[in-house]
Amino acid sequence: MAYLELDDEQARQLINAEQVFDAYRAARSTLRDRFTGSMAWKSVDGRSYLYRNKKGVWKSLGPRSAETEALHQRFIEGRERARERSSSLARRLELFPQTLRRISVCGVDG
Repeated sequence: MAYLELDDEQARQLINAEQVFDAYRAARSTLRDRFTGSMAWKSVDGRSYLYRNKKGVWKSLGPRSAETEALHQRFIEGRERARERSSSLARRLELFPQTLRRISVCGVDG
């Protein structure tokens, strides 16, 4: 197997691509593990309860209170931040095949 000698700029570009890809994988993992499913309020016998739906299973997280309101808000805001981060990193990743091909690193197709 032949190895490609990289100059400083090529090495920097490759390291940047690896770091963005690692961050993208972590962001997708966070989105999948922490923010899968949904949360919703449901009325039962005149009281409002927070429910979490994960893989088709609804589970009560308790009656409406300051604590469950805050939990719901953190879930909504956290999921939105995770989605934005994942999308932003995906857009950055789309640029790397062009950059790496331009500097002829690793036989990247794209």
